[in-house]
Amino acid sequence: MPSSLPASQRSIFCDRVFVYGTLKRGGIYHSLIAPHVLEVWEGWVPGVLVDLGAYPGWVPGPGRVWGEVLRVDRVDEALAKLDDLEDYHGPGRPENLYERVLVKAETATAPVEAWAYRYRGPTGGRPVVPGGRWPVR
Repeated sequence: MPSSLPASQRSIFCDRVFVYGTLKRGGIYHSLIAPHVLEVWEGWVPGVLVDLGAYPGWVPGPGRVWGEVLRVDRVDEALAKLDDLEDYHGPGRPENLYERVLVKAETATAPVEAWAYRYRGPTGGRPVVPGGRWPVR
């Protein structure tokens, strides 16, 4: 399976979300998803984390991006909140800042499938986050 597929290419139920920046525990937007969180595992996905200033962007590339896999309830409601935050308007839409994709996230116990938001904006001149870990600020 490729490391990520656009949401439009997969039609499955998935109650996990991989978060790598401001949505992690302690991050400024974690309270948005916190009411839905049932379980949390640390994990990583292949790629590069780009520093966009106030938040990061995960893009394809060599390396690992570290974050948290959140198992959530009321999945449709949780994803709608995240879609709004991440400026995601639907599969493949040109105005998307982030694309919601299914990824295989590696955790300490096993790989799991999860939704993640892949950055689609410009990355030229933006620094890469060392070690692929966004600090909770």
